[in-house]
Amino acid sequence: MFNKNYIKRQFVELRVNELIKFIKKEFPYEGQDYVSHNNKIQVLKSLSHSDLSAIIARMSRIEIVHDITKTVSLITAVLSAITLVMKFVFGEGMSYTVLFALYVSCIAIAGLLDRRKHIAATYFKDLVIRIKEDKVRDEQKD
Repeated sequence: MFNKNYIKRQFVELRVNELIKFIKKEFPYEGQDYVSHNNKIQVLKSLSHSDLSAIIARMSRIEIVHDITKTVSLITAVLSAITLVMKFVFGEGMSYTVLFALYVSCIAIAGLLDRRKHIAATYFKDLVIRIKEDKVRDEQKD
């Protein structure tokens, strides 16, 4: 059941991978039934400002941690270190084609995995920011 307490618990208790799956399930990219989507938005609007701020902060943290530019930089540094070690151990005669294929594969896989998490976190963070802004605007009207 999609209600305030359920949402609060999901965003506090779930680990990152589970939270991303939850977001993709409840707020899919491809869209969903209007009534269902509107009900979920209303539940999010019913959360307190501090709850919405906590959700935004958590999404920002996930977004930063899974930023592909940082992941690629880290993988490149690690793979460069591995290359130096392998060059030292095996000498100059080793095949660089195999190493290059390994590098590209590692970067592509890590980038793809982090990109999906980054996109989901960014999407949901933007959604919650807009909901919070709408809520503030509605409260100022009253």
